[in-house]
Amino acid sequence: MSLKNTKSAGYDGLSISTPKRCIDNISDAMATAVNDVIASGCFPDSLKTAQVTPIYKKGDKSKTENYHPISILPAFSKVVEKVIYTQLMTFLSQHNLIFENQNGFMKNKSTSKNFHNNVIAIVLKHAITTIYITKQISL
Repeated sequence: MSLKNTKSAGYDGLSISTPKRCIDNISDAMATAVNDVIASGCFPDSLKTAQVTPIYKKGDKSKTENYHPISILPAFSKVVEKVIYTQLMTFLSQHNLIFENQNGFMKNKSTSKNFHNNVIAIVLKHAITTIYITKQISL
């Protein structure tokens, strides 16, 4: 399992690089904590609390609409999320439960590519329909 190394820290003050640096010392405790979250089916409220920072986009800096929020979750929250995601995706893949056109939140896929492919399919379907009708009329 890999998590992107970032220096940004949530309200807990820990960036994801902090537990990565000391993983040998905390791996047993972290595994127990992650397993407890999964076994209980309860994601603690403290792990849902994000530090929200406004990031300037462009335009007048005094207008709030020229900023977008970045939410930074606690490092442990990211670890739990990654473990659950990995287990869930493994299960869904092994049991062929992922629709082949599912592109959102899928590795190496994108919703924009899916949209593009669907538009091409519609255009091709229309072109084939038009050719078919033209053939029938000319017969």
